[in-house]
Amino acid sequence: MPVCGQQIDMRDFRQVTYHADPEHEPLELDA
Repeated sequence: MPVCGQQIDMRDFRQVTYHADPEHEPLELDA
């Protein structure tokens, strides 16, 4: 579970690597 609490698509490498950073800001994900 990401620190920010967002659900991410594990197939989306950009999201996975972004959320691996503990200091990241929440992404604005399109629903």
